[in-house]
Amino acid sequence: MAETGATERTTFFEFQARNRRATWRLTLAYALVVAGCGFVSAIGFAVNVFLVLFAMVFIPAVLSLGVGALFLLSPATSSLAGRIWDVGLAPLGVVGRLPSLLPGDGSAVWVIGLLVPLGCWLAVRSVWLAAGVGHTLLAIGARPPRPGDLEEHQLGNVVQEMAIAAGIPPPTVRLIDAQVANAAAVGMDARESYVVVGRRLLDEFDREETEGILAHLIGSIGNGDLRGAAQIHSLLYVLELLIVVVLAPFARFPRRVAWRWLLFPLTGALGSPEARAEKARALIALLMEHRKRFGAGGGGDDPVGGLGREYFGPVGAILVRVVPPLMALLALATAATGFFLLFASLPVGLLWRSRRYLADATAVQLTRNPTALYRGLRHLGEAGTVIPGGESVAHLFVVAPTEDRALRGSFTEREGLLMGMHPTLRRRLARLERMGAKRQS
Repeated sequence: MAETGATERTTFFEFQARNRRATWRLTLAYALVVAGCGFVSAIGFAVNVFLVLFAMVFIPAVLSLGVGALFLLSPATSSLAGRIWDVGLAPLGVVGRLPSLLPGDGSAVWVIGLLVPLGCWLAVRSVWLAAGVGHTLLAIGARPPRPGDLEEHQLGNVVQEMAIAAGIPPPTVRLIDAQVANAAAVGMDARESYVVVGRRLLDEFDREETEGILAHLIGSIGNGDLRGAAQIHSLLYVLELLIVVVLAPFARFPRRVAWRWLLFPLTGALGSPEARAEKARALIALLMEHRKRFGAGGGGDDPVGGLGREYFGPVGAILVRVVPPLMALLALATAATGFFLLFASLPVGLLWRSRRYLADATAVQLTRNPTALYRGLRHLGEAGTVIPGGESVAHLFVVAPTEDRALRGSFTEREGLLMGMHPTLRRRLARLERMGAKRQS
């Protein structure tokens, strides 16, 4: 039995090398899927916008033909029929010639398919960098350690020790007074990182378990997972902003959202960093409000009743009823969201799971005690879940939400995608056993 155990055992260095190789392959697959989905969605949106514009001028053109025909019935007004037809058909001809008026005899539509997502990405990147991690910490109610609390002071000492061992700047420690036990690493990179710990973890976990959990977080920061997580967030926000930009010409609320977001890279440099951060967080909240409105009412049989006249405005509320392609544009926006998340979920999930395995192996390297993380994960699996308000950063926590909580969000929802990216606890514990962790009864 001893020989069999020695044969099956794998060092954490082998696990690290294996997961780093898998990360590169999955990153390439993820980039190809995301680029392909974004390009196809942008082309589809551009073509549909042309159809909507064509339909908007088609109805006045038909009316002008009818009015002109009526004028032909009277000799006194028959001379005006041609002018009425010319006025009514002129916008139709302009819209019909729009593709040919673009550079390259219409081939510029493909360029639009690249430039629109690129512009949205630049706006999202500018807002995300300005907002920093403050909006995340505020959302989950994180606070600094209390000066007179010995346990919270010791937590900061352990984090500093782990950071020194990993060769990274010590992360800032924050705590959450919640009824769940979990922990997360948030931030933009290793230089601006936070370790967020639920207070219940300090109350119920012993030192060995706590060290194993913190080592996982420090290892994740040192491996560069925060930058990858920021890229995942930014791509999801790009999709949402792309939908807003396409709907902006026809609806009032998306127009307000798109205008403020796309102007931020130009005006964001003005003001103090605190003012920019506050403005960026307000923009993120505004985009989230649009997503809630659109997700709640954009897919029904009556989009005006579902989304409300405040969403479309007085003109848009009429257009969406009388111009069928505009309703098709709403359906396309909904379908594009599901299409993108459905095809991106597989490479994103595999990529992030490989990073979680790598963080587990790095934690073993830092502590030289695989049983510590094993016990910590087991304890978290029994007591932990996502901190309330932290659904948007569920993938940054040490353990995933409970199974029933994760299944509430489908892969056509952003939270569903993020909650489904963790590997199962059973697989993680099995890998730790192969690294030498002692099975706990």
